[in-house]
Amino acid sequence: MQAALKQAWVENIRPVLVLNKLDRLILEMKLSPLDAYVHLIQILEQVTYAIITLLITLLILSAPKPVARYMNSPFCSENPL
Repeated sequence: MQAALKQAWVENIRPVLVLNKLDRLILEMKLSPLDAYVHLIQILEQVTYAIITLLITLLILSAPKPVARYMNSPFCSENPL
């Protein structure tokens, strides 16, 4: 799932989540309507987590690097004391 989301981001394509075969939750898996609802919510939470994780990773990777003149600052975390 994460690879597909990353590829969509790289190609500037909006991903679409399709939930199909929902009838199987009740008919084959014998879930109650409430249990089916909880199952679907868990899937949505997993997808949301994957998207947020990907976006945070991409934002961190694209963040500007510290400028060399600030590297000697006592406030720079990369400056050993």
